[in-house]
Amino acid sequence: MLLLVLLSCGCRQKQPILEETVSFPNHAWNRFNKVPFQVTVRNPETYYDILLRVSFMDGFPYDEIPVNTVLKGPDGQVNVMRKVLGTRNADGGYAGTVFGDVWTVEKAVHTHRKFGKEGVHTMEVEHLTQYFDLDGIVSVGCVIVPSKEQ
Repeated sequence: MLLLVLLSCGCRQKQPILEETVSFPNHAWNRFNKVPFQVTVRNPETYYDILLRVSFMDGFPYDEIPVNTVLKGPDGQVNVMRKVLGTRNADGGYAGTVFGDVWTVEKAVHTHRKFGKEGVHTMEVEHLTQYFDLDGIVSVGCVIVPSKEQ
């Protein structure tokens, strides 16, 4: 019995403080549509990992999706981070996970980051491609989870 309790305690994943997805009904992400996410931080001295998830349709023609993320704190501090999400693996097939005909890739935007201030923080995500509408994009999501190492 004691072994079962110890095993179940050791296998627990840290719970996200945010896990949210914004879907695009027409499967197109408009260049000027900045996708917003809000999280209330209660423990500003805890380290967090901020992950970005993008889901796209099978047949998506691009190898990567460049994005800007703008993280704004309750004190007005702004942090801009440019990342590139790869949609292909080394052999040319799609990267990530698939469910039906929808693929999802995930990329860390920030790792082992303290928010620094208690309160509401916002993150906006925009794609930086040359296209007005990035066709084939199903959704954009954000996951914020305490880092494994504190």
